[in-house]
Amino acid sequence: MPSDRQRRTPPTGAGKGREIEGALQLISTVVSDYLNRSADQPPPPAPGTMTKLELAQAIVMARRQRASFLPSEILGEPGYDMLLDLYISRMTHKRVSVSSLCIASGVPSTTALRWISILTGKGYFARESDPSDGRRYHVTLTDLGFDATDAYLAALQARLDRIPGPAL
Repeated sequence: MPSDRQRRTPPTGAGKGREIEGALQLISTVVSDYLNRSADQPPPPAPGTMTKLELAQAIVMARRQRASFLPSEILGEPGYDMLLDLYISRMTHKRVSVSSLCIASGVPSTTALRWISILTGKGYFARESDPSDGRRYHVTLTDLGFDATDAYLAALQARLDRIPGPAL
């Protein structure tokens, strides 16, 4: 296993050349994409910026990836996972069944159902019957739930935008 000093040593020789070549290829691609866009397209977003939807999706992916490294029993926040899932669903105009939301929570169904009940009681979620199947219910974010989640993501987005990105 390499020592801390070996891991911190910047690449030299061929390694440095590949790193520079990769950076130049990235710059070339970005410039080419910019120059080849049509005149009616808006300019691409600044590197490192994300929409709130993309940020929510990245958070969900990162939270799921944690289970590859840490035991799932120490990571439980089913209410938060459900808020994010319903936020993404609302932004992408998709309906979420109770069973799908239970799966997205990452906890046993009984625990997920308890959280759905709690968050519905607090006014963050609403349950709606499925008109095509009377046995199934959908869960949606209420305006209160959406506004709270959206405001949190906006605050997080603003904080992340203040973090300086890597220089090329």
